[in-house]
Amino acid sequence: MSLSEDLGAVAARAVELAEPGEELAGILAAEPASGARVYLCAFASGDGRSWLALDERGEPVEDRVLVRDAASIAALCEFA
Repeated sequence: MSLSEDLGAVAARAVELAEPGEELAGILAAEPASGARVYLCAFASGDGRSWLALDERGEPVEDRVLVRDAASIAALCEFA
């Protein structure tokens, strides 16, 4: 599946996982050294922003190292 197809599926799943009052604001895709693609989903609400990391199946990522690595890649790209 292509990245654009994956993004559409992950966006739909992220909307399902949003808390009441949250809207999906954006998705950043990153591929840490492990080779797994992680989608960092940003949600906006009246209280600010929250984030959720999803895997290629649209399931929340619970591996803290994988989430940290994906967030580090996204931050480096933003800085560049």
